Amino acid sequence: EALEVPAVLAAHEAVAALAAKQGWKRPASPKGANELDQLAIDDRGRLVLVELKDARASEVVTAPLQALRYAWEWHAALDVLLPSLQALRAARMAVGLMPPDTPELTGELRAVVAWGEGSPSPEVLRRLAEVKATVDRHFPPGIPEVEVWCVTPDGPRVVALHGPSAGRAG
Repeated sequence: EALEVPAVLAAHEAVAALAAKQGWKRPASPKGANELDQLAIDDRGRLVLVELKDARASEVVTAPLQALRYAWEWHAALDVLLPSLQALRAARMAVGLMPPDTPELTGELRAVVAWGEGSPSPEVLRRLAEVKATVDRHFPPGIPEVEVWCVTPDGPRVVALHGPSAGRAG
């Protein structure tokens, strides 16, 4: 059963109100998303929660809501999960599945929405910026915002959104 977090429900209602005001499709129920797509460890030892989307899909617009839900779920469970994640990290390094200099997990989290090849349309990016600005106000302590990335063959790069959240550092 999904964790019911008031901040997630409030963000969903705020995005639904934004969608109604702008004439967009209402976002799907916050209970509909239940699988985090990827986990990573950044160079500072933060656990990165990644929600992947097809760049051409309209669901890119509301992906920050999914990232918010996962952030709250992991935030609530991290103290219990951290020892197992540290053990998994050590085991993966021991067999060569992670670089030997992968930092130890700090217990900090990052939330990311990412896509691979291609780019959403300018209209989808505009809407994404508005949704992101709305959702960013509802993250748990220690996670200032959902980051938006495009994953390229050279690695991920931050997508600069124009609008309410433009200029925020990741």
